[in-house]
Amino acid sequence: MFLAVPAGQISCSKEDEPAAVVQEKEKEKIIWEAVEKLPRLWGVVVVLFYREEKSVKDIAKIIKKRQNTVKIYLFRARKELKRIIGQVLGEDIDVGS
Repeated sequence: MFLAVPAGQISCSKEDEPAAVVQEKEKEKIIWEAVEKLPRLWGVVVVLFYREEKSVKDIAKIIKKRQNTVKIYLFRARKELKRIIGQVLGEDIDVGS
């Protein structure tokens, strides 16, 4: 999905751009490797919600669970992802509960 951004609103030098792209790809790789370590249904819900941009209602229909169950899976998956990513990076990640 591409977003239309008016010319002149992006101010990146040619030197910064490749480093930023590499850094972003590394972050994405770490995150999706962590998703693979989640319990199966939690991982499926995360992929459907964040990658496929499905609503909680749609995910509930797909996995044949209640919407509240999907919300609980997302909550627990986020909490576990913080823990896993924190271990990988050797940091205590605190982005709120």
